[in-house]
Amino acid sequence: MPAVADLAFKALTAGLGVATIYLAGTFSVNVYRGLSWHSEQSVSETPHPTPPSPQPHSASLLRPRFGISGLLAD
Repeated sequence: MPAVADLAFKALTAGLGVATIYLAGTFSVNVYRGLSWHSEQSVSETPHPTPPSPQPHSASLLRPRFGISGLLAD
């Protein structure tokens, strides 16, 4: 009986070792693919158009809407 338990333990640890090596390898490949994808996204072949300039706001939009008492100031 101890020989069966010893063999089962060795099979379990061997399986865990193989799973660890597989997961470490696939993780490394996925990190490499993710970094290369990210660097491809940050490089643009065509320049981005300039964003529109902000429109001026009226003075009423810049004033706070609430007074000290918490009621509407307008």
